[in-house]
Amino acid sequence: MRPLRWEDREETPTLVLEDAGPEDLEAAALRQPPVPPRSGVVWISASRGQAVSSPSPRAIAYSARMSHVVMQAAEFSTVAAAEQAAAELRRLVADYVSYEETADAPWSEGAVPAPLVEFGRRHGVPWPGDPTSRFLLKGLFNDEANVLSVDRLVFFWGGGFDLGGAWLREVLLRGLGAVRSTDAPRLVVRVDDPQARAAASAEFLVDEDHEEPFTTTDDAVLDRTLFTITFERDGDRVHMTFEDSGGQDWAFVAMLPQLSGDDPALRAPAPGLHASVVDGGEARG
Repeated sequence: MRPLRWEDREETPTLVLEDAGPEDLEAAALRQPPVPPRSGVVWISASRGQAVSSPSPRAIAYSARMSHVVMQAAEFSTVAAAEQAAAELRRLVADYVSYEETADAPWSEGAVPAPLVEFGRRHGVPWPGDPTSRFLLKGLFNDEANVLSVDRLVFFWGGGFDLGGAWLREVLLRGLGAVRSTDAPRLVVRVDDPQARAAASAEFLVDEDHEEPFTTTDDAVLDRTLFTITFERDGDRVHMTFEDSGGQDWAFVAMLPQLSGDDPALRAPAPGLHASVVDGGEARG
């Protein structure tokens, strides 16, 4: 692999490859983190001083996958309640997309974004100015934010850093009626044959080019991993665990639609970071 480096050229992220031709670009893309947000990327050859090509869509998709997943998840008592909450989150996404497109300084650190203020007001949760309560994704919200309902569960995620923090979870709980919410979902799915279902899930992920970025075990230390899926029946359990590196978090995302119809549930988290609530405008564990 030829040497490469990132440069900022008039606010346009540029991947510079020494003496590179088009044949080097996809390989380079597969090694790099996602491009900086809110602009395209120019791929150039440093020695030739000109753009040579763009990476393939597969390379771009793979590169985007390398950003870490930040997620909020909630469990509701009924499918209808989950679908209503998902609709509210999609409304929030639409409002935030419009805000990014029209605000003079949408990413200013000095202001609380208007869509978050309004979202909190609708659901009785005053939105604070705390940085962890903001939305901070790798790219534009229109490209990065995702909402998915899976039976009684709702997932809200993107590639990045912050997604509303404890305040968004409080809206899910207090305003939208979730029975529990978390930013590190551990899922429990009751199935007829846990071993067979875990094996089929592992095969699915490999077929989807995740190259086994997960661990399948019957004795996982669940509280030390970011995301988990436990297939169980009576005393028989198989855990699939997903860390926040090497693309494992994106493998977890790929699994979520596969659980539709199985009525997955959130395993009740232990009190601590991922079970935080809002009380008097402050997050507490």
